[in-house]
Amino acid sequence: MRPFATTLTLFCLIVPVRAQAPAPLVIDGNTVTVVQSFPLTVTAPKGSDAYFWSYPSSVTASEVDNVLTVKAAPVGKLTIRVKMLVVDWKAQKLTWTQGATTFQVGTAPNPGPGPGPAPVPGAGLHVLIVYDSAKQSSMPAAQLSIISSTAPGSVRDYMTKKCAQVAGKADWAIWPDGGDASSYPSAPLKAMYGRPRQQLPWLVISKDGSSGYEGPLPADPAATLAILQKYGG
Repeated sequence: MRPFATTLTLFCLIVPVRAQAPAPLVIDGNTVTVVQSFPLTVTAPKGSDAYFWSYPSSVTASEVDNVLTVKAAPVGKLTIRVKMLVVDWKAQKLTWTQGATTFQVGTAPNPGPGPGPAPVPGAGLHVLIVYDSAKQSSMPAAQLSIISSTAPGSVRDYMTKKCAQVAGKADWAIWPDGGDASSYPSAPLKAMYGRPRQQLPWLVISKDGSSGYEGPLPADPAATLAILQKYGG
């Protein structure tokens, strides 16, 4: 494969030809009708000179050529797209191919009664982060700063400023898994803590009892704040 910088240099000398047929993408992950856990890989056909992946900003993912590894994504419908470039140096042509796949991120329904999904009843913004205390010391530094930093502009700072007031304090919490929240004064946080979690750390958001998010905690503060700002402004 020639360096992609060379491809760009010769772009003006090559006439682009856009393929009409969509390229298939292959999902390889723990799925039933929905994606149940991460990481998840999305694989495009091999053989292109360059791959340009696109996905929502709320998704945490890494790209290596024709493979996109999704590490975290919010519950709901998710569409992954890719544009693939093949360079024909002899004919001096560029061939573009596009592909897309859409799937549901979330959990399969559990039989019998149980706590409802986010959002939970309660006016304003409510946020809960649940983590594994036994693995806290081994969390990646960027993700650990989500739950530990109190600096201006941090996730904790944002939640303190934006969350609803319950019992005289901003209604957010960062709790270890396996605790007892029964005596805590916030009904929304207790309901959110009772939700099933597919992995740890886990993020739950409820806004005005009408919208919300629950899914894996993103990899860094910027991605976490991007999700929070969708609900808290």
